[in-house]
Amino acid sequence: MGQTIQIDIINGFYQSDSLPFSNQRCVNLYPNIPQVQSLSPGALFNVQGLGEVASSSLLAKDANRGGIVFNNTPFFVNGESLFMLNQTLFPDNSATYSLLRVGFVTGSGRCSFATNGRQIIIINSDGIGFIYEAGKSPAVTTITNAGFNANGKPLEVAFVDGFFIVTTDDKKAIVSAINDGESWNALDFISAESDPDDVVAPFIFKNQLYLLGTQTTEAFNNIGGAGVPFRRSGFFTSFGCSAPKSVVKLGGQVFWIGRGENEKPSIYAFAGGDPQPVSTTAIDNILHNLTEGQIQNAFAWGYSLRGAKFVGFNVANYTFVYDMATGRWHERESIIQDAQGIKTVKRCRINSVLYAYNELLVGDSEDGRIGIIDEQVFTEYSQPLQSFFTTAPVFNNNLPFSLPQIELLCESGVGNSMISDPVVRLQISRDGALFEDPRSRELGRVGNRKLRQVWAKNGMVRQYCLFKITISDPVKRRLYGLSVNIKPSAKG
Repeated sequence: MGQTIQIDIINGFYQSDSLPFSNQRCVNLYPNIPQVQSLSPGALFNVQGLGEVASSSLLAKDANRGGIVFNNTPFFVNGESLFMLNQTLFPDNSATYSLLRVGFVTGSGRCSFATNGRQIIIINSDGIGFIYEAGKSPAVTTITNAGFNANGKPLEVAFVDGFFIVTTDDKKAIVSAINDGESWNALDFISAESDPDDVVAPFIFKNQLYLLGTQTTEAFNNIGGAGVPFRRSGFFTSFGCSAPKSVVKLGGQVFWIGRGENEKPSIYAFAGGDPQPVSTTAIDNILHNLTEGQIQNAFAWGYSLRGAKFVGFNVANYTFVYDMATGRWHERESIIQDAQGIKTVKRCRINSVLYAYNELLVGDSEDGRIGIIDEQVFTEYSQPLQSFFTTAPVFNNNLPFSLPQIELLCESGVGNSMISDPVVRLQISRDGALFEDPRSRELGRVGNRKLRQVWAKNGMVRQYCLFKITISDPVKRRLYGLSVNIKPSAKG
């Protein structure tokens, strides 16, 4: 006599280095946990697609290097140019967008940005600082003030209480003249003195300045007066930052990839006290296998939409995304097509996210396109946005069993004008690592909500198995559960 078990599909990402133990992945889907009684304890929703609104070019050399919103207008550094993205709004609420080059920012690595409302400071990966100021000619100039480079190579910039704060590679943070990013005094600097580690990045939390070191974090208050107005507040924590571009604020918290003394990197969340780890041991295991350079080059982005608060970390070839609403992790991947038509799966192509014009605008890692995060779009710039999840292992006290029936509970009838007959694919792994060829079932033409996705006669399992569900068609994806009927067997 068989039994039907319900498999929990909302665990998110938890892939062990021993795949039979746990090979749970959740790619381009995110766990959604309802706040009231619902059809299931949770569901997997598809991540949002990307629609193109403007482009500086389709060349790799013009890929995005970051951006900032300045006086309600988004600015992106694509390639070696600083662009302003303008919106034209029509009476029917439709809009068009155009990029206007306003100046040049040399280099190729990611940039650091801050603004005082009159100026934007941009620091490139070579430590060169640039100032954008509207109405000036040229609008973008290089910071040539001797005080800007007098205390080491400039690294990261923040702004608070009228002052730009720039960390340097000489264990210091330099402070600009008030409301003037072009004026710097070589004597106007602060340092984190509780520990001699390097100062790598500043951030502002509740209008207070924090300096992240490689192993520690210190806070500073603005006490006013002549000279440098920032003094140590007394706050100190023995957790630092391993990736300066991974610092991101969202939902009243600050996140970064960091570590303490004699520790390997993890992902932390800061809300005013000691930073708390939010990465799982599965994510930590991947981070610990990366090189120091790969960790240092990691960067983060964040956005909130429909109750979810996504904090994404692009590190090496991975994109791990933490949803503050559920505390669950998922992965994102993009399919990239080169000039020869060859498609490659890479980490998520989002390089930066800015909120402006009531839209979530993104810079791209592959070329100069600017996109909009759109939950009604199921592709990324016309490329497939493939979603899949893999489950925890199913076993029967180490006894063999058969699989008479497997059923996916999901929203059916999701066909649309792009694809009238979408399908969902099931694959089975009977060793925890390798998956068999997929078998497809219809998801249903638009409106056909009564269609069920059932796979019968799924064969024998000697010890344990797990399942992979994939949807590649550009349609809505709402997955509620997976039920598996297992029948004990005397045969091995």
